[in-house]
Amino acid sequence: MKDLCLRPAAACWPVGIALLLLAPAGPTMAAATISGTVKVPDGYTLIQATVTASAANNPLFRKEVADDGTYTLDGVAAGTYTLTVQAKGTETPPVPNVVLTEGQTLKQDFTLTAAKPLCFVKSPNPIPLTDDINSASFADAPDIHVDSAANLIEPVLDLPVLNKWGGPATAGGRFRMKYSSAGIHLAADITYKVVGVNLAPPNKSYLGNAIEFDFQNDPYDPEREKFDADHDWQFVVGLGETPQWVLHRAHSVDQPMLNGQPEPVSKHILIKDRPNKDGQLVRIDFPWALFLKDDETPIGPPQDNDLGAAELAVDQSSPESTRDAPKSLYQLTWSGLDSANDQPNAMKPIQFCLQAP
Repeated sequence: MKDLCLRPAAACWPVGIALLLLAPAGPTMAAATISGTVKVPDGYTLIQATVTASAANNPLFRKEVADDGTYTLDGVAAGTYTLTVQAKGTETPPVPNVVLTEGQTLKQDFTLTAAKPLCFVKSPNPIPLTDDINSASFADAPDIHVDSAANLIEPVLDLPVLNKWGGPATAGGRFRMKYSSAGIHLAADITYKVVGVNLAPPNKSYLGNAIEFDFQNDPYDPEREKFDADHDWQFVVGLGETPQWVLHRAHSVDQPMLNGQPEPVSKHILIKDRPNKDGQLVRIDFPWALFLKDDETPIGPPQDNDLGAAELAVDQSSPESTRDAPKSLYQLTWSGLDSANDQPNAMKPIQFCLQAP
């Protein structure tokens, strides 16, 4: 998943302003620096890995990790931060309450481990669309939070854009995922400053308010860099006034097909606005029959305890978006990475569990 005008000052400035301009400058506030190394397990990559420092009032500092595992966050304002690392297929706990003073240099190393699979819990029966994330049907599914600075994405690390986010009260999401013999059941509580905004055509739904769901039905592979036609898919579901969806496969982008015919999303989605219109409760079902392999035959339900991989994303429409020029502002992803839609090793490992752990 993208002025101020100054005019010449008048010669006769007010006395107060003149005194301010003539007063001796105070001491310059020196920014802090954070640096260190990031180590990943053998077989895992540092490509696109980032280190992020975020604070409660949302200033955000982020840098990519170098090929040799080193990183440097410079120009960091004094304050209290949480440090996080995002790297493909790995995990490490955040480092909270990092207090930085003016001019301080802090060394912080990270040693990452292979990410543990998150459970998609089995439902004994297909779940009705009317059962939302707060219903008993999803009570045993673990929460997946996509609502922190670590989840925030902008493709070119444009920090001014990222710092427009405004925190989880502006945009973010909480998901719960289950599966049954019928398909995968997604339930979400999504926050948007403005709901129902998606002006893009279906094949570019990510350029507006949208949910993205990437799915892999075989075990996570840290070395798989391209979609496998038999195992990897991505749905993008636009959350405009009229919902729409598109399916990305290894060799195509098209409307999801069922029995050889385009399948409308309206049969598989239910959206309820929050009472104060600052977000939506979203239910989406993804029938197994929509996940077509390279030979156009559908996959079947997984066996209990099978392994897989997945990614979830919340896309935010830009205030500048128009129907002629739809535009996204930023995206929040479960992995904190920007490449799951074409690099499955950026997904998170999952397991199909008979019951909640």
